[in-house]
Order: sequence, then C-alpha cells, then structure tokens
Amino acid sequence: MKLTVISDSGTRSVPFQEGQTILDVLREQEGLPVHAPCGGKGTCKKCTVYIDGEAVLACQTLAKDGLTVCVTTEDALAVELDEAKGIVPDAGMTGFGVAVDIGTTTIAVFLYDLSTGTLMASGGERNEQRVYGADVISRINACSEGK
Repeated sequence: MKLTVISDSGTRSVPFQEGQTILDVLREQEGLPVHAPCGGKGTCKKCTVYIDGEAVLACQTLAKDGLTVCVTTEDALAVELDEAKGIVPDAGMTGFGVAVDIGTTTIAVFLYDLSTGTLMASGGERNEQRVYGADVISRINACSEGK
C-alpha cells in the first residue's frame, strides 16, 4: 500500500502497513518531520496535515492506499542566541570551549574563546526525537513500543 506525500521538498510515494496512522507513516520517512508534542495521543492538535484541502490530525487518521497528503514542514531552525551566562574570561586560559545544549526540541552547540569569553560560533539542529513527543515521558513510551 502506498501514500502520496506532498511537502516542501517535493512529492513522493511512501509505502505503509495496514493499520498505521499518517503520523506513523511520516515518522518513518526521512525529511518529513511532523510536529506532535503529545506523542500522537491527539491531545495537542499540532500534527495537522491536509487531505483534499481539509485539515486532519495525522495521529488520528489512518493511512489509506492511494491517499494524497499535504504536509507543511517546520520552518528552518533558528536558534536565538544571547551571550551565555556564566562564561567568564580567564586570563590564564587559552583555546576554545564548547557548550552543548541537548534540549527536547533542539540541540544547540556554542564555541567560545576561553581567554575572552567571546562567543565565536554557534549552530543547532532540531532534535529528531521530537516527532515522538515534546516531553521525555512520551519519548520513553515510544521507545518501549519499539519506536
């Protein structure tokens, strides 16, 4: 069985198994993130996709053979940066220090000059586990279900 998925990155045909929700199918596909902070319980109402122009919840809608689903992917990652608190220059230190923030939705990395405390570079990526829920408990439950 196949589902057609239209997203910002194009159109693709996606295989699925009977009984899977659209959210389950999309989670298995690289590059098709769907925001589902409640982990697919239907309580947050954030996993909206479109079928024939109608908004439906991906976690509550079963995939059907031949169905076309439109997915709007999340905006590009933007990490808001402030000078990190607690980075104090140390005249005796040289080199660079790295700070990594592994958050529930974002993983951010910051590079500092230790002698001046200056932020030299930063970057981030969305945490790929976010599709299983915004909270750790939802992710643990997904893991115990084999996801």
